[in-house]
Amino acid sequence: MTASVATAERFVSIVVATVSGALYFQLDPTPARAQALASGLLGLGGTTLGLLVAGLTLLVAGRGTRLISNMAITGHLGLLVRRLSVACALWFACILAALSVLVAAESASLALTSIAGGIAVWAMFETAAIVWRMIHVISYWTPD
Repeated sequence: MTASVATAERFVSIVVATVSGALYFQLDPTPARAQALASGLLGLGGTTLGLLVAGLTLLVAGRGTRLISNMAITGHLGLLVRRLSVACALWFACILAALSVLVAAESASLALTSIAGGIAVWAMFETAAIVWRMIHVISYWTPD
Protein backbone atom coordinates (compact mmCIF):
# COMPACT_ATOMS: atom_id res chain seq x y z
CA MET A 1 0.00 0.00 0.00
CA THR A 2 1.46 3.33 -1.01
CA ALA A 3 1.56 6.34 1.28
CA SER A 4 -1.02 8.22 -0.79
CA VAL A 5 -3.50 5.35 -0.61
CA ALA A 6 -3.00 5.07 3.14
CA THR A 7 -3.48 8.82 3.50
CA ALA A 8 -6.65 8.72 1.39
CA GLU A 9 -8.03 5.84 3.45
CA ARG A 10 -7.26 7.70 6.67
CA PHE A 11 -8.92 10.86 5.36
CA VAL A 12 -12.06 8.93 4.34
CA SER A 13 -12.20 7.24 7.74
CA ILE A 14 -11.93 10.61 9.50
CA VAL A 15 -14.73 12.05 7.35
CA VAL A 16 -16.98 9.04 8.00
CA ALA A 17 -16.26 9.11 11.73
CA THR A 18 -16.94 12.84 11.95
CA VAL A 19 -20.18 12.67 9.99
CA SER A 20 -21.43 9.67 11.96
CA GLY A 21 -20.39 11.41 15.19
CA ALA A 22 -22.38 14.48 14.14
CA LEU A 23 -25.46 12.38 13.47
CA TYR A 24 -25.08 10.59 16.80
CA PHE A 25 -24.61 13.95 18.54
CA GLN A 26 -27.89 15.23 17.10
CA LEU A 27 -29.71 12.20 18.54
CA ASP A 28 -28.39 12.66 22.08
CA PRO A 29 -26.42 15.90 22.62
CA THR A 30 -24.22 15.86 25.71
CA PRO A 31 -21.13 17.94 26.52
CA ALA A 32 -18.90 14.85 26.37
CA ARG A 33 -20.13 14.04 22.87
CA ALA A 34 -19.73 17.69 21.90
CA GLN A 35 -16.07 17.56 22.88
CA ALA A 36 -15.54 14.26 21.05
CA LEU A 37 -17.13 15.67 17.91
CA ALA A 38 -15.07 18.85 18.22
CA SER A 39 -11.92 16.73 18.43
CA GLY A 40 -12.91 14.94 15.23
CA LEU A 41 -13.63 18.24 13.51
CA LEU A 42 -10.22 19.54 14.56
CA GLY A 43 -8.50 16.54 12.98
CA LEU A 44 -10.57 16.75 9.82
CA GLY A 45 -10.15 20.52 9.57
CA GLY A 46 -6.39 20.44 10.08
CA THR A 47 -5.90 17.66 7.54
CA THR A 48 -8.09 19.27 4.91
CA LEU A 49 -6.61 22.73 5.44
CA GLY A 50 -3.17 21.22 4.84
CA LEU A 51 -4.45 19.55 1.65
CA LEU A 52 -5.83 22.85 0.35
CA VAL A 53 -2.62 24.73 1.12
CA ALA A 54 -0.68 22.03 -0.74
CA GLY A 55 -2.99 22.52 -3.75
CA LEU A 56 -2.36 26.25 -3.63
CA THR A 57 1.35 25.56 -3.49
CA LEU A 58 1.09 23.41 -6.62
CA LEU A 59 -0.60 26.25 -8.48
CA VAL A 60 2.05 28.73 -7.39
CA ALA A 61 4.87 26.32 -8.28
CA GLY A 62 3.50 25.83 -11.78
CA ARG A 63 3.11 29.54 -12.51
CA GLY A 64 5.44 29.44 -15.49
CA THR A 65 3.79 26.53 -17.26
CA ARG A 66 1.59 26.93 -20.29
CA LEU A 67 -1.51 25.51 -18.58
CA ILE A 68 -1.34 27.89 -15.61
CA SER A 69 -0.57 30.83 -17.92
CA ASN A 70 -3.62 30.03 -20.06
CA MET A 71 -5.75 29.63 -16.93
CA ALA A 72 -4.62 33.08 -15.81
CA ILE A 73 -5.50 34.60 -19.18
CA THR A 74 -9.00 33.09 -19.22
CA GLY A 75 -9.66 33.94 -15.56
CA HIS A 76 -9.97 30.34 -14.39
CA LEU A 77 -6.86 30.59 -12.21
CA GLY A 78 -8.23 33.57 -10.30
CA LEU A 79 -11.52 31.78 -9.73
CA LEU A 80 -9.77 28.64 -8.51
CA VAL A 81 -7.53 30.62 -6.15
CA ARG A 82 -10.55 32.51 -4.76
CA ARG A 83 -12.43 29.26 -4.17
CA LEU A 84 -9.34 27.79 -2.53
CA SER A 85 -9.16 30.84 -0.27
CA VAL A 86 -12.84 30.54 0.67
CA ALA A 87 -12.43 26.85 1.50
CA CYS A 88 -9.33 27.58 3.59
CA ALA A 89 -11.20 30.31 5.46
CA LEU A 90 -14.14 27.97 6.10
CA TRP A 91 -11.90 25.23 7.46
CA PHE A 92 -10.07 27.76 9.61
CA ALA A 93 -13.42 28.98 10.97
CA CYS A 94 -14.40 25.36 11.64
CA ILE A 95 -11.14 24.83 13.54
CA LEU A 96 -11.72 27.96 15.62
CA ALA A 97 -15.30 26.93 16.40
CA ALA A 98 -14.20 23.42 17.37
CA LEU A 99 -11.44 24.84 19.58
CA SER A 100 -13.98 27.08 21.27
CA VAL A 101 -16.10 24.00 22.04
CA LEU A 102 -13.18 22.52 23.96
CA VAL A 103 -12.70 25.62 26.14
CA ALA A 104 -16.33 26.82 26.45
CA ALA A 105 -18.73 26.17 29.29
CA GLU A 106 -20.97 23.11 28.98
CA SER A 107 -24.06 25.13 28.09
CA ALA A 108 -22.33 26.96 25.24
CA SER A 109 -20.49 23.91 23.93
CA LEU A 110 -23.65 22.34 22.52
CA ALA A 111 -24.48 25.39 20.40
CA LEU A 112 -20.86 25.84 19.33
CA THR A 113 -20.73 22.20 18.24
CA SER A 114 -23.70 22.74 15.95
CA ILE A 115 -22.03 25.84 14.51
CA ALA A 116 -18.74 24.00 13.96
CA GLY A 117 -20.58 21.09 12.32
CA GLY A 118 -22.50 23.40 10.01
CA ILE A 119 -19.33 25.19 8.95
CA ALA A 120 -17.64 21.81 8.39
CA VAL A 121 -20.44 20.63 6.08
CA TRP A 122 -20.23 23.84 4.06
CA ALA A 123 -16.44 23.52 3.91
CA MET A 124 -16.73 19.89 2.75
CA PHE A 125 -18.89 20.93 -0.20
CA GLU A 126 -16.46 23.71 -1.13
CA THR A 127 -13.52 21.33 -0.80
CA ALA A 128 -15.21 18.70 -2.98
CA ALA A 129 -15.67 21.25 -5.77
CA ILE A 130 -12.05 22.35 -5.50
CA VAL A 131 -10.72 18.79 -5.50
CA TRP A 132 -12.74 18.09 -8.65
CA ARG A 133 -11.23 21.12 -10.37
CA MET A 134 -7.71 20.35 -9.15
CA ILE A 135 -8.01 16.80 -10.52
CA HIS A 136 -8.75 18.31 -13.93
CA VAL A 137 -5.86 20.75 -13.67
CA ILE A 138 -3.41 18.02 -12.68
CA SER A 139 -4.65 15.62 -15.37
CA TYR A 140 -4.00 18.22 -18.11
CA TRP A 141 -0.70 19.38 -16.65
CA THR A 142 2.22 18.32 -18.85
CA PRO A 143 5.84 19.32 -18.41
CA ASP A 144 6.99 22.08 -20.72
